Amino acid sequence: MSTLSDYQRGLLLTVLGVLILCFDTPTFRLAGDIEPWTAVFWRSGLTFVVPVVILLISPWRAWLHPKQFTRALLLITLCYTFSAIGFINAITHTSIANTLFILALMPIFTSLLAWVFLKEAPTLSLWLTSAVCLVGISLVVGGISPGVGYEGELWGLLAAMSMSLSFILGRGRKENLSLAPIFAGGLAALVGFALADNVTLQPSQMPYMLINGGLIIPIAFALIVAGPRHLPAAQVGLIMLLETALGPVLVWWWVGESLDRSQLIGGAVILAALFVYYAMAFRSEQTRPGVA
Repeated sequence: MSTLSDYQRGLLLTVLGVLILCFDTPTFRLAGDIEPWTAVFWRSGLTFVVPVVILLISPWRAWLHPKQFTRALLLITLCYTFSAIGFINAITHTSIANTLFILALMPIFTSLLAWVFLKEAPTLSLWLTSAVCLVGISLVVGGISPGVGYEGELWGLLAAMSMSLSFILGRGRKENLSLAPIFAGGLAALVGFALADNVTLQPSQMPYMLINGGLIIPIAFALIVAGPRHLPAAQVGLIMLLETALGPVLVWWWVGESLDRSQLIGGAVILAALFVYYAMAFRSEQTRPGVA
């Protein structure tokens, strides 16, 4: 049996992380209406507390040693902090579909940043796949309800740009960066606590927030943050489009938020484009940056 190449390993880890992340917005919506900064406090705080407690009582507690705190880890932690704050404020100020559309711009931001700072020029196949995905995104947008304002979109833009920058900073790094989303949760929770009028939750909301912040977020991003170690940064951003395709469907299925036919078609287009692109890349076992 042949072993996986670095490229294949990075691809599988990132895809698995994004698939887990697809359950983020549905579980958050199931918690009901929560004031944005209260949500930032609980979601991010649980993302910090639960993994840290597990690490402290496990054989992996050495991960928390100060020597693990490299400059790259600290910078990526800041990126994830802004992303967490931006995402929560986005989905509490606009629809999930609107938020996911803004986040779908992430591959474009990442490609441009990688081109400028990493000299990873996007290949023709990547541009073509991105173009097809943009068609799918435009169909998703066709099903979005108008007139919801722009505050949520601006928060979503902050989240998307912060995530893109984290992919650039993590490209090719050898150290363990899986702590970045965890420590980012602690920083974001402090901001949420400072700005929230009231951090009290209803008892019925706690299980959903525990699943969301304590399980889904740390597991998903621990996998996603490993992606840029093995994949070109632009490809990691492209994989994040899986959430744009699947997120609205899961929210419709679990929560009952309206879903237009154009959103279904757009999601299918995105999934098909990503499947073809990465199936070819996976089989070719390409491991060199910028080659796909």
